[in-house]
Amino acid sequence: MMRVTMLAAMIGGILAYPVLANDSVSDDFTAIYQSHQQQMSARLQALRAQAARGEGLVVQDGKRYLMVNGTRYRLNSDNYVVFDMPKPTFLDETTLRNVFDFFSDDWELTWYDGGVVIVNKLFGNYEYGQGCLLEYQPAQASLEANSRVAMEVASCNWISPPQAPPQALALVAASDSQVTLSWGRTDGADFYRVYRDGLAVANGAAIKALSFTEQGLTPATRYHYQVEACNQHGCTSERSAELSVATADIPALPPVTADMPVVINAGSRTNVINWNPVAGATYYQLVRNGVTLAANLTALSYTDAQLESNTQYQYALIACNEAGCSAPSALATITTAMLDMLDIRVQHKDPQTPAVSLNVRTQNSATSVFSANVSYAADKVYRYNQGIFSSSLSGGQYWVRVNAQPVNGQLCTSDTPNYKRTGGKNAEALIDCLTSVSMVSGVSGSLEFTLADNVEYYVPAPKMYRSADNQEVVTSSFTFTSLNDKVIKVDDSGKLTLVGEGETTLMVQANPDYYRVDQPLQLKVKVNPATKPVLLQKLEIGQATLLPPGAPHQILAPRGQTMVRAYAYARDASNTAMPAFTLTIDANGQQLSKRMICPSTAKVGSFSTPSYQLAEVCYSIIESEEAANFITKGMVLTVSDGNGMSLTAQPKVNGNGTINLKLVPGLNASGVAKVPDIAAFDRTLRQVYPLSKTNISVREPTDLTVDISPALGRVDQLRKLETDGKTYFYGLVPGTCYGTVGLGYVPGNSAVGRDGGCSLYLNSIFVHELGHNFGLGHAPGCGPTSSEPFWISAAWDGVARAALSPAPLFEQVDRMVISPKDKRIRADSDLMNYCFGYRFTQYNYQRVANYVNSKSWFADQPLRSRAVLTGEPVLLISGEILADKVVLEPVIASNNPIGVQEESGEPSPYTLLVNASDGVVMHALPLLQLDHQDAKRFSIELPASAHINALKFFAGEQELALEIRGANEQPKTFSRVSDNGPVISYQGDYVSWDNSKYPWLTLVYTQLDGSRLTLALNATGGELDIDQSKLNGGTLHFSLSDGINSVIHSETLAPR
Repeated sequence: MMRVTMLAAMIGGILAYPVLANDSVSDDFTAIYQSHQQQMSARLQALRAQAARGEGLVVQDGKRYLMVNGTRYRLNSDNYVVFDMPKPTFLDETTLRNVFDFFSDDWELTWYDGGVVIVNKLFGNYEYGQGCLLEYQPAQASLEANSRVAMEVASCNWISPPQAPPQALALVAASDSQVTLSWGRTDGADFYRVYRDGLAVANGAAIKALSFTEQGLTPATRYHYQVEACNQHGCTSERSAELSVATADIPALPPVTADMPVVINAGSRTNVINWNPVAGATYYQLVRNGVTLAANLTALSYTDAQLESNTQYQYALIACNEAGCSAPSALATITTAMLDMLDIRVQHKDPQTPAVSLNVRTQNSATSVFSANVSYAADKVYRYNQGIFSSSLSGGQYWVRVNAQPVNGQLCTSDTPNYKRTGGKNAEALIDCLTSVSMVSGVSGSLEFTLADNVEYYVPAPKMYRSADNQEVVTSSFTFTSLNDKVIKVDDSGKLTLVGEGETTLMVQANPDYYRVDQPLQLKVKVNPATKPVLLQKLEIGQATLLPPGAPHQILAPRGQTMVRAYAYARDASNTAMPAFTLTIDANGQQLSKRMICPSTAKVGSFSTPSYQLAEVCYSIIESEEAANFITKGMVLTVSDGNGMSLTAQPKVNGNGTINLKLVPGLNASGVAKVPDIAAFDRTLRQVYPLSKTNISVREPTDLTVDISPALGRVDQLRKLETDGKTYFYGLVPGTCYGTVGLGYVPGNSAVGRDGGCSLYLNSIFVHELGHNFGLGHAPGCGPTSSEPFWISAAWDGVARAALSPAPLFEQVDRMVISPKDKRIRADSDLMNYCFGYRFTQYNYQRVANYVNSKSWFADQPLRSRAVLTGEPVLLISGEILADKVVLEPVIASNNPIGVQEESGEPSPYTLLVNASDGVVMHALPLLQLDHQDAKRFSIELPASAHINALKFFAGEQELALEIRGANEQPKTFSRVSDNGPVISYQGDYVSWDNSKYPWLTLVYTQLDGSRLTLALNATGGELDIDQSKLNGGTLHFSLSDGINSVIHSETLAPR
């Protein structure tokens, strides 16, 4: 019996989520972690006391070290030991276990940022924020009570597969084309997998029931079945006992009566009728309201269009073969929809708040809902593109829920978090982001200045916290007012202009359009007369563009090499001796003090333009080792002459700054790939992007066509087959350096560009395409125009063509300051236009920083090789919509569910219907946006269905024609698999398979460390050579596809 499976839930149903562990077990986990936390605390305090007594203390080059069991460890200012990067490999635990020697082998110790993260291998995980781990953070003074050891136990759970194979595998029924099996329940099992002749059938789907029916078998044929029990941690090491089953001969009688078909609405005038195969049937007839609608149907789904809306229809299915036809099935009754429309109004959303992610559910028929995840970026009314089924006076049901609150902390609420009815008319849902907050001044005490010319200073932004839960809200949406314009004037960005001597008060208020706050902040400001011969005019800070701290587009990557500059000038020529200036940074309870490098004499008169000469102003470089502790959120820097003249500022620092990147070299016509220079990519990323750390690896070269567009599709499929979705893939495509030289998704995690044969491949093409992945469109100038309002602003001269601002640039490698017109950056232009410049404007740089800050995968977390996923497999469905046709890549059954929500945007008009043996599902079909192509691409992962009867794609209510790419081009190559032999045969250095049944083969190699490598992607021909030199232990995962459904085979390899 087929059932309707909604994407979300039956209307009125309650979603139930499995708990990770019962309370008793959770208490046990907590007790184990608390015990080890206490042991760590005691050990650290003992070492602190030892250092305080001077026992084992070593002082060298001004730094203090402590000897522990013959190994030397650095000490911070509070006598906490600091771990250096493990050697010879990152994963070496020796120095960590030397200090914490009470952890057994059941625990995994990983170095992180001078500390250590510790996870129990049996029930722990690294899910930061809601994980199951211990973390020693020597620099976190806020953790003093626990000796700086944090503990998370929110998601502790046993990590083990079921221990016994299923029992009592038995045959329930067999016909000429299908068999039904049953088996007994296995303790600890969440689902089961079924194997036929050694191959996982049903797309490797997770079978939740204790029975399974396989369809499409050959009559009068013997098959051998086994079942294995699985849960999220793996499957039993042994499968069930084998059961031998034979299908029957082709019957000489008509088929049995079909089950009632499943009918769903695909709009107000379209019904889709779906059914499962009937044993013995070779074709079907479909009857509507007593009249034959279609005969000689061989497909298992039919779209009935151009119907009357709000009208009842009845359908019956008749199964036929050469001997005759069955009686009609029971009638399936459905009423075409009368559709109400839904508007979603977003209001009070801060422009600096990332797009609001929503889950929208709308009634799709009398018994089902349609669910989609969408995101909206602006304050306006959006028309949702799915109508609401409305067949009664009360109308249809809908809800709009906030999926996840924006990461900057603004709180958005919906007025329809639960189902409402339309009342038989169009409806509107309200998403209101007006957030009640409190503010804390970013200034300790008052602000004090010496009256100087052309001072450029920005009021440190206050910290803002939600009233509801005290969570920080990150924004620069404030208003500023000076109560005495004769002393100080202030603009909307917080920039001060010193007018005269005296005292005044600055009023700082959160923007009332987005935030509700009871009282504004009041800052006392004093301007002293200029009495010294040399005056401080302004500060600059940056890792790419040098800007005053707190300026509208000023932002730093955490822990990144940073330059600080101080502009000082002489009031007149009588005394130009430059004072000695000291830079002091306070962060994380620590202080860094550095003598600035200054010219011996000061320039006479204030600076009216930026300085592009390194030696013209004072400067200091915060090296990477220093930046690790001091370039961080909340840092406060002061430049002072030690004699009463100083400027204090609070630069804006991002929370995230790490990228995981895999480079994919493409093979040229000669089978050779250009090897990318990882160091060059690292330098370029840290210089151009607000990133301070890169984890870059180079994938095995693969065949990427010289055509950029299909190369991108292939690279994206490799990413989904090989990673956890948190790594960016960039394909290096061979070919000429003109025409289309790069392509990327906007936003997305995959891009391609020409390889090293193109001189611009790194500094222009790569950084440009990655910018698209980070959500940037094209900037104006030398090519496409842009509709973004900023590019028509008057922020600086040339902004309309995306020229760089006059601000100086910091060259990290050369440790130099250069002009934005310097030829070393090739063009005075934002790299997102087609002028091939090498740098972002400060506007786009900040936009990238905001994007980086909004994604969890940019956080600097310890990396472990990814374990093999043995949970529920997925189907990778990718393709392209061309006019009224869908060109579908062969569907791949993957055992690598990404688990990371892909980018979503405003809803697309396209939907996908999956008619499977375990239900009929209607999915939203989001499109991937390309940076300069109008192609309509999609690539989604869906939970594997037991057997797909049909895939249907719709544009609104119009069904689109479907073509599987390459289905008519399969070469008839001789295969070493005989007609009576196995479907697939692995012989070590090659694999052969029955390509008459399964034309396409995808082969993924899971290595011993858990990393994955795709050896073949939709290979054809029936044979494939395998390079044994690449294999050393691990598992080969074969997925054989007929275009829609797959069978799966695995081979475990012995280490060499």
